[in-house]
Amino acid sequence: ARAEAEGMAITLIGEKEQNRFASIEALLGKPVEKAIVSGELGPTPIYQPRGRSVKNGSPKRHFSGNRKR
Repeated sequence: ARAEAEGMAITLIGEKEQNRFASIEALLGKPVEKAIVSGELGPTPIYQPRGRSVKNGSPKRHFSGNRKR
């Protein structure tokens, strides 16, 4: 992604891509470092590629950050 240049590459993973990304980590043989997203950007999904809760036939979304209960 950097064409052999120095710098940082950032990959954004949505909830639907988490299982595929976990497959990439398995292929690499190690987890990829995950950065903490600033709270200014709003709630973000928790990286939880397997064992997601399902209720009424649809996955339950897990968000981190401030939320009202």
